[in-house]
Amino acid sequence: MLIGGNYTDRIRERLENQPGLGKTIFDLGCGTGAWAMDMAADFPHCSVVGADIAPMDIGLAPSNLR
Repeated sequence: MLIGGNYTDRIRERLENQPGLGKTIFDLGCGTGAWAMDMAADFPHCSVVGADIAPMDIGLAPSNLR
């Protein structure tokens, strides 16, 4: 809430789509996977990977999330 969302403007700039350049977002300790799902929806051109000791339910997740 302090930064006004899930990520800062600087992160948004870094993750902008640049044709020919693949980008990956890695969420270590993703818990429920809510943040990873939000990032996958906000940045569909990026590959998003969520990792946690407990498996997350990604039944309705975007295709760029694993």
